[in-house]
Amino acid sequence: MSLPTGLRCDYLPSGAVFNDRQPFFSWAVSGLPQGRAAAAHQVLVATDPSMLTPGRADCWDSGHVERGHGQAHYAGRALRSRELCWWTVRVWDDAAGAEPEFALPATFEIGLAPEDWTSGWMGFVGGWYGQSLLMRKNFDLSDRGGVRRARAYVASSGWHQLRVNGAPADRRVLEPTESVLSKRVISSCYVLDDLLVPGPNVVGLVLGGGWYGHPCARLEVHVDHGDGTTEVFGAHRRAGESCRVAPGPIVANSPYDGEVRDARLERPGWDAPGAGAGQADEQSHDDARPDYGDLWTELFGAPGSREREWADAQAVDGPAGAPTFPPLPPAMVTEEHEAVRIDELRPGRWVADAGVNGSGWARLSVVGAERGRYVRLRFGETLRPDGRVNQENLRMARTSDVFVSSGAPEESFEPTFTSHGFRYVEIEGLPARPEPRDVLIRRVRTPGAQRSRFRGAELLERIYANVVRTEASNMRGILTDCPQRDERHGWLNDLTNRLDTAVLAHDIGPLLSKILDDIADSQQGDGSIPDTVPFRWGFRVADPVCLSPVLIPGLLFRHWGDGRAIERGYPVASAWLHYLLGRTQDGVLHLTHFGDWSEPKLTDGPHGGRGSADVDGVDNPTFAEAVSNRTPGSLVSTASLHWGMVQLSKLADYVGDASGRERALEDAHRIRTAFRRAFFHPESGSYSTGSQGSLALALALGLVPAEERDHVLDLLVTDVRKWGHLTTGNVATKFLLETLTDSGHHDLALMIASRDEYPSWGYMVRHGATTLWERWEESTGGGMNSHNHGMLGSIGSWLITRHAGLRVAEGANGSDQWEIVVPAVAADTHAAAEVETPKGLATVAWARQSDRLDVSFRVPAGAVADVRLPMSRLNEVPEGLSLSCDGKLASGRAGSGEWAVSGSCG
Repeated sequence: MSLPTGLRCDYLPSGAVFNDRQPFFSWAVSGLPQGRAAAAHQVLVATDPSMLTPGRADCWDSGHVERGHGQAHYAGRALRSRELCWWTVRVWDDAAGAEPEFALPATFEIGLAPEDWTSGWMGFVGGWYGQSLLMRKNFDLSDRGGVRRARAYVASSGWHQLRVNGAPADRRVLEPTESVLSKRVISSCYVLDDLLVPGPNVVGLVLGGGWYGHPCARLEVHVDHGDGTTEVFGAHRRAGESCRVAPGPIVANSPYDGEVRDARLERPGWDAPGAGAGQADEQSHDDARPDYGDLWTELFGAPGSREREWADAQAVDGPAGAPTFPPLPPAMVTEEHEAVRIDELRPGRWVADAGVNGSGWARLSVVGAERGRYVRLRFGETLRPDGRVNQENLRMARTSDVFVSSGAPEESFEPTFTSHGFRYVEIEGLPARPEPRDVLIRRVRTPGAQRSRFRGAELLERIYANVVRTEASNMRGILTDCPQRDERHGWLNDLTNRLDTAVLAHDIGPLLSKILDDIADSQQGDGSIPDTVPFRWGFRVADPVCLSPVLIPGLLFRHWGDGRAIERGYPVASAWLHYLLGRTQDGVLHLTHFGDWSEPKLTDGPHGGRGSADVDGVDNPTFAEAVSNRTPGSLVSTASLHWGMVQLSKLADYVGDASGRERALEDAHRIRTAFRRAFFHPESGSYSTGSQGSLALALALGLVPAEERDHVLDLLVTDVRKWGHLTTGNVATKFLLETLTDSGHHDLALMIASRDEYPSWGYMVRHGATTLWERWEESTGGGMNSHNHGMLGSIGSWLITRHAGLRVAEGANGSDQWEIVVPAVAADTHAAAEVETPKGLATVAWARQSDRLDVSFRVPAGAVADVRLPMSRLNEVPEGLSLSCDGKLASGRAGSGEWAVSGSCG
């Protein structure tokens, strides 16, 4: 009997909290017989698990729904602020049988609605700028039949940590994530059911500056009692109900520069009942104004006020955006391990090696340090020739943490309000040599399970591991460009190029949904969007290669089945593309900032100089050298606009905008005509400079007439063979590999992917890279030299979808349609891939030996797959799998289940 498993609501497992009043549900199915499909489902939603039976569910009973896709959108009564709901589902397969069972129920919860917040923004205007702020709320909890449910709701301008009765409320870190604060403030909901007690309680907030400077917060605790009553406690504006505030032991904190924590300023018991603020802690430190001397001045300039007295929190003007709870899991420590080795540079200075590059921090054990001793940790991705940590490529980011000892026999230190991108940690100031166990490497990101795995040639496996590690390093509320230097922004050009890889590497559905909101919040009235969201750096009008708002909705629908993402994203995508359309001249878009960014530096190329992209108002040699000198920026922009319009027509079709679909297709046709007029050379049959980027973009994005494709493809193949490697940057590389494979030249694409000479991903691996570089070159100096950058990561998608041959079909809804397309390869080659989906695991594995090809694959329950295998003759086909062979290709459609096929290759 089939049974639903893996229940998710708005992408998340049981216990999710969000503001969405019309969530969508998804599930997998276990026990479905081979080849069978799910024929129908029924979803129940109720406010009590005892009501999860047909006819009793008080929120929604979907009834018997025929031919669902393994997901459903809520269509019941209006859900209320703070409402806790239970839900379940049952599934019928397409064979008659006994009535199916309902799945074990899951829960979701509606966050506190913006209009229901009673507390205002509270902080302290008078001083301690740059220092952490402690905010303490005392309250007495009535005993009214016990605590049935208790929640703390927190909104803060910077990062915060919530503590309850002397302990952290949970495991989240660097909370909340970034957002466009003028539009929405990402808020946090904490479950306090087991943390509160009758009588005195204390809820404390540690507030850091985060990305936004002076800390302030809104805090409310809602307690539902067993007798049906509710009490609310919070940082209210009303007289006599305010929190108390004081400076904390974190005397400086910055996302870029690091954190300084002075253990002499700790306030034991400040967050626990029993002593009022400003009493017990007053006796615990005798250094009201410690002298930080030269170290403080070096790191942070003149010290600010560090008074010890508690004061009433003050009403302040906080962010204008509405508090909101997106369906996004908070950042957490997702991995921790000891340093793999520690080397001594000289007495009192050591370097710890984390083994691989990543993002997070180090927790340091300190034993036997006298009071006032400074311990400093400096982070970096590479080492200098003398063995010290190299921070040149971090530019203006100091990326250092400092701990000042209290003199306790044993102490530990880790930062609270900063994060670093690093492999190496340089430590100085410890009283004795540290052991690897004394340096705990803690990796931090937005949780999201690794979705895919690749197996094949050793070098390709190492490249894919680097891709996955790079993506993990850049997942924290946004998808950043890099985690280490003075940047760490949500660059939309980088994101566009790596989207296909990112959705395969990790379970980022909720993260992409949140980014879609960030883009909408950043969009201007004329339809333009900036290069980065939330906007921090770059151009206010983004480079036209920034098609993330156009591509994300379709990806969320194909992979996770979220049709509302298309409904939300369609107007944003349409406005952005029509803004760009208005900037065209005779159909050609000359607006360009980055184009095919960061192509290899090749001195013997056909072009020289700064490049063909016209970047007005930029006089930066480092920037200029990354602009392509082979593929004109206007070609990249125009090709991107055409691609965007084609994708927009698909979004319009989904939302039922027939006229919008026709307009998008007409606009695409006009751009295609203009592209040919501007960049095609009839005498050679080539496009623009004839570079790999120019030809690959024209072919992949449908800009070459059908009758000319073979000739243009021949030009591309000839150029690749001439060079023996790629010559493309972050945009065209994706289309180069995919075009070669899809047009029958997988051998060339595999040659590019398998190289370990410059320029290649293997070259990075050969030079010790454990994450992807920003440049094809190995460089550790200042400028553009990140060693943990996702923008060249499109090879990750190619390895899974083209080399292994496992991909979600273009017309899929929640991963219900797949393509198993094994490429034609040389003998003694093998590859395998697996992708975890909302419907279950999809896999493929193949091996070619001599003239025999063996293929096995798995189609998730409730899904189908179109199969295309390069076989001249079928040897073994299992019962239930229908394949036909025309002497060159074996093809057919497979239902759910596990299948194995063997055949001959001509």
